[in-house]
Amino acid sequence: VQAALDVVDRMCSSGSSVSIETLHPIFRACEQTCDFDL
Repeated sequence: VQAALDVVDRMCSSGSSVSIETLHPIFRACEQTCDFDL
């Protein structure tokens, strides 16, 4: 989960467009692993 968030953060920092569809699997993984430390 943390690695995926790092990738999204770098995409945003570089000016790339990140769609909400990109974030949904990360949110689901957070819920499933109870890893809510975002």
